[in-house]
This record gives sequence, structure tokens and C-alpha cells, in this order.
Amino acid sequence: MEVKGAQIERTEDGAVNDLSVDLFFMKQPELLPLYLEIERAVRDRLGDFEVVVQKSQITWKGPGSFAALWLPRWKRPDGRIYVGLSFFLEFQVESPRIPYSTEPYPNRWTHHTSVADLGELDEELMGWLYLSKEFSGRRRRRKS
Repeated sequence: MEVKGAQIERTEDGAVNDLSVDLFFMKQPELLPLYLEIERAVRDRLGDFEVVVQKSQITWKGPGSFAALWLPRWKRPDGRIYVGLSFFLEFQVESPRIPYSTEPYPNRWTHHTSVADLGELDEELMGWLYLSKEFSGRRRRRKS
């Protein structure tokens, strides 16, 4: 796994020990354990991917960007803490789990949702992330 701009290590249980990820969650440190659980669960299901820590989001690339995680901008109706999760597909998904989606480019839809615990990483959401990772690879090959 590669993290741009920072050296990373893995702990004995496979978790990422990354200073830049720690700094990203500095304003909301209670979300760091949730992020690490989410990353580990997605990596277990979808395989390895690159982590790029930016000012406003953490982007997952494999080979192109397929998901971005961000700090909450609003409160969930149930009051639970969460991380925001965006994923990219060539079609729009309509679901109550996706409060907002947009088409910034033709046939490239950005879907925004939230994850408060690993139970929300169910088959439906993991399926969308799988399709997003596949889509990022196809987009990347077309550009080459």
C-alpha cells in the first residue's frame, strides 16, 4: 500500500499506522478508529489500493479514484457519528442510503453517503464500491 506524502507502516493486526491519516482526523479524533475499521474491511473485500490523504478528504485509488472519505458536514438524523463516503459510477444509483448524487462529467456520477459502523458496509454498499473500483480501472485504461 502506498500513501502519497507520508511513510506508512502496518501494525501486527494489519492496520495502517499513518501520521497523515492521524492528522486528517485531528479535529475529530473519535472518527479515526471508525475510518481504520472501514478501510480494513474494504481492503479485505476489494484488495489493495492506494490511499491519498488530502486537506478535505482521503481518496482511495485502485488504479483511478474510486472512493473518497471525508469528515461530517451535517448530523445524521439518528445522531450517530460517521464518516462521509463518496464513490463514483458511470450511472446514477437511486437509494434512500444516498442523500445526494451529482453528475460532474458525462457518465460519471458521484454518490455521497455516510458510514457509522461496519454493519453499514453490507453487500449493497460493498457492491457499489466494487463497481466503482472497476469503473475507475476502465476510465484509467481509456485515458492511457
